[in-house]
Amino acid sequence: MIKRIIVPLDGSERSESVLPYATTMAKALNVRMVLLHAVSEPVIDMFADEPIIWDNIDELRESARLAAAEYLQRVSARLTAEGVNVTVHNVYGVAAEVILEYAKSASDDLIAMSTRGRSGILRFVLGSVATRIVNGTEVPLLLVHPQEDAAKVAKISSILIPLDMSEHSEAVLPLSRELAKSMKLDMNLIMVLPTMSQLYVGTEPVAYPVNALEIVDDYAKEYLKEKADLIKSEDGLNVEWKVVQGDIGRAITEDAEAEPNSMIAMSTHGRTGLGRWVLGSVTDKVIRSSGKPVLVLRPAS
Repeated sequence: MIKRIIVPLDGSERSESVLPYATTMAKALNVRMVLLHAVSEPVIDMFADEPIIWDNIDELRESARLAAAEYLQRVSARLTAEGVNVTVHNVYGVAAEVILEYAKSASDDLIAMSTRGRSGILRFVLGSVATRIVNGTEVPLLLVHPQEDAAKVAKISSILIPLDMSEHSEAVLPLSRELAKSMKLDMNLIMVLPTMSQLYVGTEPVAYPVNALEIVDDYAKEYLKEKADLIKSEDGLNVEWKVVQGDIGRAITEDAEAEPNSMIAMSTHGRTGLGRWVLGSVTDKVIRSSGKPVLVLRPAS
């Protein structure tokens, strides 16, 4: 059960692209939103002709802290006016470490962040931070690509959930069901099977039955129907499902893109096809290639 949504911001409009989605979730779940900012050390110009000695380092640190505090208060006031319960948290430190440490304090958090923030050699790159968060936390993570007029396009009406018959891939289902019920979303379950040619790529010769994929396809359809029927009966949600063949990352992305106002929810670990492909690498591909919001969960070991 989500009780708090943590939103890391770096002062840029790009990092704020996630706010409309986080706001919608916070209202639907009736939870608090925490605006989190990591205050870094004053930047040292590596390209200066001579080394810079900061005589006023404490003053610079305090100035950075005050500027960040004022920024967070402005954003907080805007969100409060929209009916969101907001608190702010300003912390000295490296962004990824601050986020991971802050989220570690509770098991009922959700981190919502943009995949890109400020960029440039001397600036904080939120994209690299997002990558570290994906690999470093078991807290659910909502990733949103920056976009213009985010408030106008940030609408979610359905949630696409890739499954592969493993417990790891199913770890995202409880949270997906919670969001679907609270936000009144349709649920779409999908399983992507390899083609016969893909099945043999990079493997030792294996004598698969000629109808191997037909057998797996039958199992997959039975599995997804059972999951869909269970969710329908227990939650009263509209649940659709499908089994397709092809490249798993591309299939997930294309299916999500074909559905207006959809988001993707998936585990970072699992197995796919006949137990051969790694769902973690697929998750990375989906995050990078899909323009849709992606909810990621790294199952506990």
